[in-house]
Amino acid sequence: MDRSSPTSAGTDYTTQVSAVFVGVIATTVLSGIVAEAIGYTLTLIISVVISLSSLLWIPKVYRDTVRT
Repeated sequence: MDRSSPTSAGTDYTTQVSAVFVGVIATTVLSGIVAEAIGYTLTLIISVVISLSSLLWIPKVYRDTVRT
């Protein structure tokens, strides 16, 4: 939101929130399909690995954010 235009901030916010909700719905459906195909335990393990691997990006993103 810090880069949105003051005249269209409401529209920008609505677009961002809509994109987030579409992503949430899509990943929920996809995870159900994957869980049905490979089992819930393996799906949980994959989810944990993906979530923990995202922690590796935090220092890089933080450094890039502080510089700008």
